[in-house]
Amino acid sequence: MPARAGLLSLGDRVRYEGREHSVVALHGTAVRLVDDAQAASVVLLGHLLASEGFAVLGTGPSRPPLPEEGVLEGLPEEEAERVRWWQRHLTELMTGRPDAEPGTPVRAEYDPDVRSVRQRELAKVAELREAGEEVALSTLQRLRARFERERVAGLVDRRLVKPSTGTGRADPRVVAAIEKVVNSRTDEATVSAQVLQRQVERLLSDEHGVGTVAMPSRAAFYRLFQAVSTGRHLLGSARTRRSLGKQPKRMSGQPTAARPGEVMEIDSTPLDVLVVHDDGTVDRCELTGLVQVYLRGLHDNVCVRHRRWLSCGRANVFEQIDLSHAPEVVRAQRFLDRLGRRHGTFALGAAYRHCERFWRETDRRALVRGDRDSVLARIYRPDSKTLPNRFDLIRSQRFHRAANHPQVARFTRLIISLAQRPETERKVAHLTGTTQIEFEQAFRLDHRPRGITLPWLRNGLVGLVEVVADLTWDDEPLSHASVTRLEGRMINVLTLGHPLDQAPSTPTCVRW
Repeated sequence: MPARAGLLSLGDRVRYEGREHSVVALHGTAVRLVDDAQAASVVLLGHLLASEGFAVLGTGPSRPPLPEEGVLEGLPEEEAERVRWWQRHLTELMTGRPDAEPGTPVRAEYDPDVRSVRQRELAKVAELREAGEEVALSTLQRLRARFERERVAGLVDRRLVKPSTGTGRADPRVVAAIEKVVNSRTDEATVSAQVLQRQVERLLSDEHGVGTVAMPSRAAFYRLFQAVSTGRHLLGSARTRRSLGKQPKRMSGQPTAARPGEVMEIDSTPLDVLVVHDDGTVDRCELTGLVQVYLRGLHDNVCVRHRRWLSCGRANVFEQIDLSHAPEVVRAQRFLDRLGRRHGTFALGAAYRHCERFWRETDRRALVRGDRDSVLARIYRPDSKTLPNRFDLIRSQRFHRAANHPQVARFTRLIISLAQRPETERKVAHLTGTTQIEFEQAFRLDHRPRGITLPWLRNGLVGLVEVVADLTWDDEPLSHASVTRLEGRMINVLTLGHPLDQAPSTPTCVRW
């Protein structure tokens, strides 16, 4: 016999003072009991458990929870009857009583105090087989689990449940007529809701006859109209409605392209130009544009799927770098993608470009090279038949950019977090040197900056944070003049403290 857990729950049937009672409430150490004559009594839990003749006769709720409102409405009669049939059998399997009534005797083969769940399931399968119903044990177990978790709703065939459309119990003929009128108004002028209501009424009369379909009330029609035409701008601007109607249906979420040409967007627009075909017919021509979705920002340098450094978006496989031995570079790209979704691709791309320029100058001054050299040793794998050319490695910007990518990603996150602070807090951090302290805490320097490098690092970090602050805090897109001004400020940041330093006049990569 399975051991019963020492718990007393609501709905348990107990024997107290020679009579059967149901536990209807538990409050602290007090237990409220109701006998079969509906006489209520309150006793202390310790007194109840220590009383003579006390025994737990049944566990679990006396009746399963009521099904959800309208869970069987709209289903075919055969399906509703099948659900009720399974409900009776599963209730008997769980409680021992087919209808879960307190007065109904518990069947011995389904007594939860005597039989385990496995024994009751095998008994129910045998009973159904004798009645002519071939039910597998796995099917019964799956239905029992769904019945315990979702009650009656778990027994309904999901293929027969109609998806929620937001129109409630409205007449489907009225909903179909509203949808037809809404779809026909895309290229038409904007009219009032009363005009649309009369159009729907005339359409119902033409399709089903006058008076066959009852029109809903004015308030009900407005609710249905709002549910059907949400996002269509039917009562708003006609130009916006036409523009939305011409847009193609896009996939859910943002597409991710790993190679040039993997995801393409194509669109056509008619031109007011007549052309003569080869067969002599005259027709209007269309202008078709094809755009590839690929590398949406300057920070997109790694193909995460194939673990390849794309070398500024180049499709040549021989110019790419295998990153299978440098997983931190791939993780840095995933991290930058998350930053792009949070702050926007344009702002992150510009911030990454500025941070990469600053980091390249930091690397040239030999402040942080330990982590870069570790990655560089793993990604630079020349042909085994030839000797490695270390001078070619030094001159290769591709390998250096790939090796610096993890640190540049972390550095970009640090600068963005500093730039998003309030202006007063940023100025205090600049004056007290907190900005440089946070940089040195985040990155392990190979040596302490001395001489002209110390003021360059301090002033450069301050200028970089302020440049990125102008990128991330502006609500409006930056104009060409603003971008040019920020580029000039960034060059001043790089050259500050050393008059001989010259920032590169050409960008590090060409996007196409």
